[in-house]
Amino acid sequence: EANQPGEISSIAHVVAASKDNCALDDQTGCSGMPDKVAFFPLEDGSMNFIFSLTSPNDQTGEDGIGIINSKNLGTQDTLTHVPGGSGSSKYRSIYSGGDHVATIMSYPHEGIMVLNGQDGSLAGTVKTNEATTRVMYVPEQPTGAYCSAD
Repeated sequence: EANQPGEISSIAHVVAASKDNCALDDQTGCSGMPDKVAFFPLEDGSMNFIFSLTSPNDQTGEDGIGIINSKNLGTQDTLTHVPGGSGSSKYRSIYSGGDHVATIMSYPHEGIMVLNGQDGSLAGTVKTNEATTRVMYVPEQPTGAYCSAD
């Protein structure tokens, strides 16, 4: 729970990254190990917390993201997993903008995994230049013309 500026905050809820609690370096083969989080506010006043996941890191695109809505804190004990893209390291940049959230991916191709911010569902993936490391901006009105092979 957040307190006033300068005051110490406290833990109000703990949510597992996966049913297997795959959040430790020695656990393999399950989705989990959350890295960064994007915050997506909803019209009802609640907030979607969308985490980029960095395991199982098996180069199949199954890492995906984990999502939970603030209304479900205290009743949902595990992030909802949405597969769709995998990173190549233990760091995956994620950013929200407009109606979408985007996170980097390396598998099954180099690019960006794009999600619907309202429900965390996979909107699609976009191929980009190799070795994408950051998402800095997600436009409100995507045009499709972002990267060039030149």
